[in-house]
Amino acid sequence: MSKKHALPGYFSVPQAAKRLKITDSLVRRYVREGRLPCYLVGSRMRLIPAGSIADFAKIPRRRGPKIA
Repeated sequence: MSKKHALPGYFSVPQAAKRLKITDSLVRRYVREGRLPCYLVGSRMRLIPAGSIADFAKIPRRRGPKIA
């Protein structure tokens, strides 16, 4: 996939992860759990609406424990 949006107003999983400053696998988990809405395009490509990313970014998330 190119670095540009696949469709205006939508982000791929890697693009969403970068915007949210989390890993791709965590974005996939949130999608699977229904916490982050997305559209399945074809059999593998997931597109996440930009509005969903903005709304999700506002939700406070708990950080894991710091390991020294």
